Amino acid sequence: KWFYKLIKDGAFPAPIKLGRSSRWLKSEVEAWLQARITQSRP
Repeated sequence: KWFYKLIKDGAFPAPIKLGRSSRWLKSEVEAWLQARITQSRP
């Protein structure tokens, strides 16, 4: 539930629906991860 709350709040990239599955663009997830790393370092 935490994960989908991030998506709903716009804090994580929205998935792309493929039938009944959800997929994310690798580039968007990597950019999100890099931003989190950058924010955590002084």
